[in-house]
Amino acid sequence: MKADLASPMEDLEKRFALSPLIDAEIDVGGLGLVALHPEVDHDLRLKVTAAVIAHHQGYSSADYVYKRHLSGVAVHKSRDQVIREAVVDYSTAFDKFYRSFPPRDSERIGVFAFDLAFVRSHESIKLLLSTARQGFLIEPCLIARSLIEQFAYAVAVCSSDEDDVVFKTMPQRSISKLKEVQASAGKAYGLLSELSHYNPNLHFSFIGEEDGSQVLQRCYSFKLISLGWVFYILDLQFRVFRHCYHQHPSFGLVEALEGRAAADFDEFFDGAPAEVNAFIRELF
Repeated sequence: MKADLASPMEDLEKRFALSPLIDAEIDVGGLGLVALHPEVDHDLRLKVTAAVIAHHQGYSSADYVYKRHLSGVAVHKSRDQVIREAVVDYSTAFDKFYRSFPPRDSERIGVFAFDLAFVRSHESIKLLLSTARQGFLIEPCLIARSLIEQFAYAVAVCSSDEDDVVFKTMPQRSISKLKEVQASAGKAYGLLSELSHYNPNLHFSFIGEEDGSQVLQRCYSFKLISLGWVFYILDLQFRVFRHCYHQHPSFGLVEALEGRAAADFDEFFDGAPAEVNAFIRELF
């Protein structure tokens, strides 16, 4: 028997390997057991669906189900395509900006701190979108509030070349700096804090029945609000980036994003009750 030469660290890496961050949309068979990303190949989606149906209905051949019952199924179009594309386009544009010039080793420390905070925000926004799409409310608000703090810190330190400023600046105390970039940031931070701190005065929002017999974990009305915050955060992200890099030669790579989130907000929520998230739209 060969000795296992794997190091303890390698064992940990295997045991706690990261799962992919997948925001699935298509619930194959409506059973909540198998889900697919909305951008998956249409033919693959049908074949996976056929396999699930065959398994649960007792068919011996998934190919039979595929050919007999799924030939006329239309290509799936994501209901949230506008907001999905917006998140991808913002992240892609900023990535192109950073790849447009070689790594820098002589920039002031504040810019490095800004870049670190800003680049980290991309994955946080993806997570914000994922929880919002699932119809949660408190959880997306927690992420959005954290992102506002992150952006506030980035603005506060970006022009500094002093270590003390970079390492001792507190994000939650830098909201006033962010308000110089977006005047509504303070109000947005306050609104998000009401839910992030689990304000007991808002408990009624999570009661599903008048007799209090049901607790709402997630619902479509929560989704309307949470997705509104995604658009606001995207708009704020661009404003923060413009504040630091508007004079950079490569800024033109992201310039088209200006006003994009507000326009997408209006398109995405067209026809939805305005009173549900109009307060977010007013923050832009």
